[in-house]
Amino acid sequence: MLESARTGLTIVALLAGVTILGVSADALAVYNATNIGQDFLLPLWPDNFNLRPTVALVAGSAIVVVANAVGLLFGRVKVVSFPVRFTCTRRNSVADLVSAWIRRGAFC
Repeated sequence: MLESARTGLTIVALLAGVTILGVSADALAVYNATNIGQDFLLPLWPDNFNLRPTVALVAGSAIVVVANAVGLLFGRVKVVSFPVRFTCTRRNSVADLVSAWIRRGAFC
């Protein structure tokens, strides 16, 4: 049940990232196609138009899409997926996670 909830939320985040990436990239493509520069007397876009938020949306959503796709892929491959049942009685360090992965027989 917990694994299906995690997979469902990852798919929702992946779809949201793809949607944001598509809309932002389309807006950036429209700007690049219609920007004629300062040479003409009546430009469509102002000279000091700020594209940084749109570029940040494209870059951020691309990172989110890649991270969620890798998470879905590695969540389904049994060799690299960690068990969901980690105890919260003490802090899990990287060494604890690696030792749990080795004990599961990932390298056998």
